[in-house]
Amino acid sequence: RSYARSLFLPLPTKALARFNFNMMFVPKLGPNALPREWYIMPGHQHYWEWHATDPRKPETWSELFGLYARIASEDWVQVRTQSADSLVHQGVAYGCAAEPPTVPFTRGVDWDIYVYPAIILFL
Repeated sequence: RSYARSLFLPLPTKALARFNFNMMFVPKLGPNALPREWYIMPGHQHYWEWHATDPRKPETWSELFGLYARIASEDWVQVRTQSADSLVHQGVAYGCAAEPPTVPFTRGVDWDIYVYPAIILFL
């Protein structure tokens, strides 16, 4: 019975818990590469900051605005280039899967407001 302390309790609603077994493979690592979670890949940029926030206290979220502004103001093409160059000197051959996008992302027409009412009528 000692294992009973580690068993999951039933969910309080009719929700179902699932585990995603989909694994991400990085084509650049070769055809015999292991899934992505088996590799330690350094990030392009790291901010040595920790902001304690609380989901129940929205006033604590304002601490993040300065960090978001710094991230938005970065020249990410330059950051990616510099991080890849510095890793090569350390013996790490890590490159991006693709060059950074140069065209800003634009969202197409949002059809939800037209589709959802039609679906509701048919249900």
